[in-house]
Amino acid sequence: MKKILCLVPFVLLNLYAFDLGSATNSLLSSTATTKSTTEQSSLLNLLTSNLGVSNSQAVGGASAILTKAATNMSQADVSSLTSAIPSISSLISSTVSSQSGQNMLGSLVSSTSLGSQFSALGMDSSMVGKFIPIILQFINTEAGSTIMNSVQSALK
Repeated sequence: MKKILCLVPFVLLNLYAFDLGSATNSLLSSTATTKSTTEQSSLLNLLTSNLGVSNSQAVGGASAILTKAATNMSQADVSSLTSAIPSISSLISSTVSSQSGQNMLGSLVSSTSLGSQFSALGMDSSMVGKFIPIILQFINTEAGSTIMNSVQSALK
């Protein structure tokens, strides 16, 4: 029993890493519309240029933060966010259900701390506090303060 309990964090981390890999591949090989590509590039450029992180760290960090927010938001708010900024949907983990705002795996992923997720990406957990303001400012610029406030509340 003790061995099983010790393996649970590693299984959850591996499940989440799998989703981050999927998000990275999806984002980097996307053939989305020009606007979506521009939005993705804008957010990733803001993160990489302001924080000195790699492109894959920017994708993984943004994905972790946005997935956590989405699991704590109503489906209507998630829809508003992804309608206003279509490129965001490729950063929100596929574990977030389109029906209910979250599902069981989404709950497990969101319960893993952002600091742990950032550590798995090779970043210090303090980087979470540097990513969030940049992401929120990007959402405010692209989608407006109402949607930004919804995301900000979901991250508390």
